[in-house]
Amino acid sequence: SLVITSSNAVIELGANVFPNDLNEAGAMVGYRNDPGGQPLVPLFWSSPYVAPQILPVLAAGYGGEAVWFDGTDVVGTSDDANGRWLVRWSDSSGTWQATPIEKLPNGTVAVTGMNSAGRVALWICDPLPCDLLQKNARAAVWDPPYTQPPTYLPTLTGPKSYPAAVMDDGVVVGVVIAGNGVDMLPVIWPTPTTVTALPLLTGGKAGGVGRVNAYRQIAGSVDVPVKGRSRTHAVVWTLP
Repeated sequence: SLVITSSNAVIELGANVFPNDLNEAGAMVGYRNDPGGQPLVPLFWSSPYVAPQILPVLAAGYGGEAVWFDGTDVVGTSDDANGRWLVRWSDSSGTWQATPIEKLPNGTVAVTGMNSAGRVALWICDPLPCDLLQKNARAAVWDPPYTQPPTYLPTLTGPKSYPAAVMDDGVVVGVVIAGNGVDMLPVIWPTPTTVTALPLLTGGKAGGVGRVNAYRQIAGSVDVPVKGRSRTHAVVWTLP
């Protein structure tokens, strides 16, 4: 994995490590995926220039993944004998502590975001096991106090969807499968029961979304075929 700094310097983080989020101070969180089917290792970088710290997991022999910053805390997932948990890591005088928030529903593949009200975006494979293309993996939201099952988000044409982030007002951004069953289309879910396709560039046939900011901007990409070949363009959508 590589990081590009504001001075255009390229920093190599090392093999098998993947940053998920970067904050305003330049700290990063992510995970290490060791070969051989070992559990994921949650990581925190105070700077891209230093070696990462390994964040604690809930139980020895199990893994975890640091996904995003929530202020000075880090939120992600960690496993134990009972299943997968939504976890918060807090730094106390240089020592990180992991606190379970809530046990995640069975079939949860990934947690991709949580807003200040506690709405969690989940990627759930229902039913298990997933097929090779994970066509039965669907986007869902889960709201406090987490006593009810998650709500699956609607799609446009097919069963597959993926949530990328949750805005502070509860809007979820992500992708759904296109009518050809192959390409993905960028969408927002203004509510858990409504879906709206984001506009594409002229001639665009597919696209993807990434992170969001406090200005209701969504970073992503659009694929535009040119002379039989697809070219990917970076884009930003700004919601009203």
